[in-house]
Amino acid sequence: MNVEIRKKAIEYYFENGTSLRETAKIFNVHYQTIFKWVKIYKEKKEEFFTGYRRPWNRFPKQIEEKIILLKENEPTLTVRKAKEILEEEGIKISIKGIWNVWKRYGYTGFKKENLTNDFTEYTEWTKEAKFKYEYAKEIFEKNEIEKCAKILNSIPSLPKNELITKIPDDLLNLKRKVEKTAILFGKLPLGEYIAKIQKLYKELEINKFYYSALIIGIIEIISLQWKGEFKESLKKINKIKIRINKKKNSTLFPLYFNILLSEGIAHAFLTNIKKGIKISQICYNMLKKRKYVSPHFYYYLGTLYMNLEKFKKAEYFFLKCLNRLEEKTDKRIKGRLAIIYLLKGNYKKALEISKDGEFGEWSIEGWNLLFNSLIFLIKGMPDKSISLCKKALSFLKPHEISWGIFVASFTMAAAYSSLGEKNIARNILKEILPFIEKIRLKRESPIIKLLISNKKILKKENIFPTTRLLLLLKKYGYKKALSYAKKNYLLSYLYRYILFLPEKINEIVEKGEKVEIPKNILNLPAFNTATLSFYIKFLSPFKIYRNQKKLKRKLSFKEKTFLIFISEKLKAPGAFLDIQKIFETFWPSSSSPRRNFSRLLSNIKIKLKIPDNLLILKRKKEETYLTNKGIYFITDQ
Repeated sequence: MNVEIRKKAIEYYFENGTSLRETAKIFNVHYQTIFKWVKIYKEKKEEFFTGYRRPWNRFPKQIEEKIILLKENEPTLTVRKAKEILEEEGIKISIKGIWNVWKRYGYTGFKKENLTNDFTEYTEWTKEAKFKYEYAKEIFEKNEIEKCAKILNSIPSLPKNELITKIPDDLLNLKRKVEKTAILFGKLPLGEYIAKIQKLYKELEINKFYYSALIIGIIEIISLQWKGEFKESLKKINKIKIRINKKKNSTLFPLYFNILLSEGIAHAFLTNIKKGIKISQICYNMLKKRKYVSPHFYYYLGTLYMNLEKFKKAEYFFLKCLNRLEEKTDKRIKGRLAIIYLLKGNYKKALEISKDGEFGEWSIEGWNLLFNSLIFLIKGMPDKSISLCKKALSFLKPHEISWGIFVASFTMAAAYSSLGEKNIARNILKEILPFIEKIRLKRESPIIKLLISNKKILKKENIFPTTRLLLLLKKYGYKKALSYAKKNYLLSYLYRYILFLPEKINEIVEKGEKVEIPKNILNLPAFNTATLSFYIKFLSPFKIYRNQKKLKRKLSFKEKTFLIFISEKLKAPGAFLDIQKIFETFWPSSSSPRRNFSRLLSNIKIKLKIPDNLLILKRKKEETYLTNKGIYFITDQ
């Protein structure tokens, strides 16, 4: 019988005071059915409204709670051992009975193809969960929050949903808090989220909910690594591993596998390369032994290899799970593949796959901007690259995503260096270095140190491929570095490095030898001294640098304003601006704006020694545009 009809019939019966027979006639059911509904309603309101009736053969709630606590108190406990413990206490329950309770409460019985590091993804919707959840949604819509929370708390195990995130924590029991926290991953500011996790972890430990503490601990580890706190994450890993003790237990495989992966990533960022590689091999062997492997685990293993800078292996595992997972995860896989194709130098494929990709859990906008900033730099558009890096930092800094902050700063420094502004580039690297060293990004700090000094900074066994590439470029030159970059998928790193060391390319070009570098990069001021670049400092005091040399020219206030305007609007060769917009900005009420414009532009060209053919008026259809034909403008804005 439809639950909705049952609800309406009972509401009508009590609100209108009609008899059982009258109510039965109105709703076209037998009067004895109405009698039965009234009895259930009076005795068990929750079961009546949810439409779910507890099976007659289920264990009493007290026994179920005892079985649950056994697993919570000892995560490695098997059903056989649980049976023995219960028998010692005089409670006789079969292995299947214990297993069924654990399955209902989300401790076992998972679908292997759904296994992931988010347990709310592979927890199944039981009949009880479905009925009660739908009723809880109805109650929530009536703004009865406490009643809604009570219903949700009565569900043994609740899969991923949005409703629980709308319920205040103080109304939820421990299991619901754990599920809610997992669902909020990537949705709160990172620092706030970590504080929330750590508070819940302590609460779980106090209550001896060690199984749930394992789950929350893994989420904390992953969050700490997003923040760049790899040493702290390693401490947490070592603490959690004690709980598992490497005991063979199939129900703990997803947890143990994710702990190992996180440990490998931590060692990668702390430059314990050998340990990281050893763990990656252990993880790979673990998957080989399993009859069925969840595609999620291939994705996680690919992520570990990517952090170890084993990009070829990472590509293999990402392709192995591509188009086999839910849309959100598939987007992240495509994002990682886009980065790998960019590193390989396959820009067309990188752009193509990036259209449907995502680049992170926190600050997705920031990571997307970073990816595009690198594309623009390789296309020979450093002005756009700088602009996107600045925007990316505005997204990444509030979340304290340290590695993203490094990538943005490094790419921005490379872009400035490509314009010949080595001092600006050097200052950016110097400013970011204390931050990188403070949070112990040991993989990244050697790159910065090598670019700003020539000191020996690492032992050979701790050198990552990205750092080794820079050492090869500095010591042996471009050709050896190119060969290494191709072999290890590091071309986009090589292109950024040569922007800091243009002399390594210029000496080859001067010999008449060919270089495998995009023409757009070779046309940049760093490699082509004939290319004109201006650095305009207008924040105070006003200064102009022409190809890194200070110009001693006095400009009127109007000329300064006009120069700042065009340097912002016409930053790079190919940029153009409708002169009507210039007229409206500078001479809105003038009867001869064109004459004023021509005079002002001429004065600027003379004082800044700009050849006439580099800033020209070009007519297109009926519009006239001021067009930049070969100048790079940089400002301190």
